[in-house]
Amino acid sequence: MKSKITLTIIILINLITIPTATATTTKLTIEPPTITYPYIELEDGASLFEVAVKIHDVTNLKEYHLDFAYDSNIIEFVSGTWDQSFYVTTRGGTGGWLDMRLADYYTGTGEMYHYTFRVLKPGNTTISLKNVELIDTEGAQISFETEPCDVSILSLEDYSDKINKSLLNELENLHQDYTDLESELSTLQTEYNELSQELSTLSSENTLLDELNEELQDSVEDLQTQITTLTDEITNISNEVSDLQEELQNQGIPGFPITAIIIGLLALFYLKPLKNR
Repeated sequence: MKSKITLTIIILINLITIPTATATTTKLTIEPPTITYPYIELEDGASLFEVAVKIHDVTNLKEYHLDFAYDSNIIEFVSGTWDQSFYVTTRGGTGGWLDMRLADYYTGTGEMYHYTFRVLKPGNTTISLKNVELIDTEGAQISFETEPCDVSILSLEDYSDKINKSLLNELENLHQDYTDLESELSTLQTEYNELSQELSTLSSENTLLDELNEELQDSVEDLQTQITTLTDEITNISNEVSDLQEELQNQGIPGFPITAIIIGLLALFYLKPLKNR
């Protein structure tokens, strides 16, 4: 018996699922994730572009250290500036562009710094993060993941061709959208015409119903007039019969029952028109 109870307890323990909180992983990304930029030679040096380092789902960030990895033959690091919202939240800090101890800790998601790079020559490279440390208010390391930025530096000719192809694709897409909208408009126009035809038919039927209703009203009014006239005639005949019966009684002549006389007069009234047909 004891072994059965123990087995039952073990089974129940295995069936019970203890909910565990899903840990959110802090992430550092370089935004945007892809850059295509033209190589332009200028009098004061080559052209510049900017990326931002964005932190996601961090809690109590107090200090960070990071560095970039990239092909230094294609691009080079120039400088960095605070993201305004991040600066306001943390009230700044002490250190350099790549190493910073914040005045206030940071919790949440947002861009931290904007970094400027100079283009050296056409080519492809990836800007990734290395030697990264994220430290919280207790001095503990914060675990994290990183995502890089793919950079493609094109000659003006290649960049122009890429832009032209992109514009042509957009133009084709717009043309397709226009064709689809035109087709939808045609379908809507057909449906509108069909509904208009149905409305016209219903309007005609409604007009016919109105005419029939008017005729019915006229017929009802005529019938009511005829009933009123017949009622008046019956009343007059009844009065005449009453007068005649009274006169016959005064002369000592027995009269017919008033009901029989009325029925007889009505029979003559209705049979006479039938006889004339």
